[in-house]
Amino acid sequence: EVFIHEQLLVSSTLTLNASEADLFFVPWYSSCFMSSNFVKPGPGWPDNDVDIGKTYLATQAVIDHIKGSHPFWNDSNGADHVWPFTSDWGSCLGPFAELHNSIHLVTSGDVSEERPPWYYLRAKDHMGSSPDFAERCRLPCYQHHKDVAIPPMLSVPALFRDSRGVGNADRPVRVYFRGNTAGSHKAMPFARNYSMGIRQYIVDNFSEERGWLVSRENRPESYHKELASSQMCLAPPGWEQWSVRLFESLLLGCIPVIFSLSLVLPFQSLIDYSNVTLRVRDSADLAALPALLASVPGPALDLKRRSIASMWRAVTYQRPPEEGDAFDLLLRELSARAPTRGGTPRGGWLS
Repeated sequence: EVFIHEQLLVSSTLTLNASEADLFFVPWYSSCFMSSNFVKPGPGWPDNDVDIGKTYLATQAVIDHIKGSHPFWNDSNGADHVWPFTSDWGSCLGPFAELHNSIHLVTSGDVSEERPPWYYLRAKDHMGSSPDFAERCRLPCYQHHKDVAIPPMLSVPALFRDSRGVGNADRPVRVYFRGNTAGSHKAMPFARNYSMGIRQYIVDNFSEERGWLVSRENRPESYHKELASSQMCLAPPGWEQWSVRLFESLLLGCIPVIFSLSLVLPFQSLIDYSNVTLRVRDSADLAALPALLASVPGPALDLKRRSIASMWRAVTYQRPPEEGDAFDLLLRELSARAPTRGGTPRGGWLS
C-alpha cells in the first residue's frame, strides 16, 4: 500500500489536474490500519486480536470524506477510483454497495462462486466493532472484470537480489512443503477448515513419500534454503486461496504447485503462469498427487525453471521500479482499465 502510493507520487503517470485524470488513487492504508487496531487495549499479537470491524468503519469514513470533499466520486459512482486492499480480506474491508464499482488492488484473486459457511462464521468471530463486516464477507471480495490481483511485498529482499528466480542448480528434494496446518491459535475453532483441509491431508499422507520433504514443523532458519533445494514446491491455500509461498518459490527457482482452479494470479492477463507453475484441482486431485507429480518429466521441469528465471521481476517491487516488475505491470493493468473503468458502466453497476 505504502510503496504503491510512494511510487505513484513520483511516476510520470501522475497528474495534479483532476480534469486530466483517467483514474483517482485513494491512499487508504487499510492493512496498516487493521494491523494496528486491536480488540483490547495494550499489545497486539499473540495475546490480542485485530478488530477488523474498526477497519471496516474507517473505510466507510474515508468514503464519506471523499464524497463530501470532492466531486469526482459522484461523477462515476466511484468507478474511476482505485483502492489498495492488500490484506487477505481484500475489499471486504469496506461496504459492498459503495465500493462495488471501484477498482481494487488485492492479493487474493479468489473468483469462487460461493464461499463456504465457515468463512462467514470466521468473519463474524473477527468482526469486533462492526457486525456489518461479517455480512459483507458473504459477498465477493474480488471481481475479476475490474479488480487487479497483485503480488505481496516480500520481507526478505535477499530472495530476489541473490537468487533472481534461479536458486540452486542442485535440487535433491523432488517435492517440498513445510508449513502450518492449523492457522492462528486465535482461530482454532476453524482449524479443520484452514487450507480447506489440503495442508492437513498433505502432511498426514505424504510425509513418507520418497524424495519428498513434507512437515508441519516450522523452521524459519532453514525454510528458504529448503525451497531453493527443491524442484517442486507445494503452495496450498492458507485462510485464502493464495499463499505467499507461491512467490517465495518462484523467486528461489522452485516450481509452485497451486491447488486451485478458481484463483486469479497477479497480472494473469500479462503473464502465462502455465509456463512457470503446475495446477491441480484442490481436494479432487489430492489422493493422486504423488502420481501426478511423478508423471512430470525432468525436461518439462527444466523448461519451467528457465521460464521462471526470465519472469521473476514480475512478482517483485523493485526500487526504483523497473520495466517488467510488479509496479510496471500494475500500471499496465490500470491503463487497460482506464478507458472503461474496468468495464464498469458510467454511473456504476448499481446506478
